Parts: sequence; structure tokens; C-alpha cells
Amino acid sequence: SVVSFGFFICLLKFLINSRKEKVVSGYESMIDSKANIMSITPEGYKVFCHGEIWNATSSEKFKIKEEVRVSKINGLTLEIRSLL
Repeated sequence: SVVSFGFFICLLKFLINSRKEKVVSGYESMIDSKANIMSITPEGYKVFCHGEIWNATSSEKFKIKEEVRVSKINGLTLEIRSLL
């Protein structure tokens, strides 16, 4: 009836809106998040992001304790770039 149709429309609207929201879990949530350079290694960097230490690479040069942004994830290695 009209009540069940209204409920169905509200549920459908909720589901469509939830698909548009930003990802909050999984590796996709790390893209565009901030990270801090902890150390410089021969392969790249060690960065602190989302409470964990990650390996990172970049075509740019960074200093220890500099804040960067995650641009991409390749397996267990983050690609980072400057905040600007």
C-alpha cells in the first residue's frame, strides 16, 4: 500500500546516498590521507600513516618528519607526494 511504498522509496534513497559517500575502510581509505616521513631508506621512505608504518616511494625528495600525502598504493608500498 502507500505506507510500504513510502518505506521502499526512503530505503532506496538511503542506499543511493550511501554509495556516494567516501570510503571509510580498506586500503582505498588511505588514498589522499596524510602521512609523516619517519626515515629515509635506500628503497625510499618509511612513513607513519593510519597508525602504521609503511614503506613508501616518491619521485620527490623529502626530509624526516615532513608531512606528505598518499597518492597511490602498490601492494604494501605507498606512493607519496607533497601536500602542495
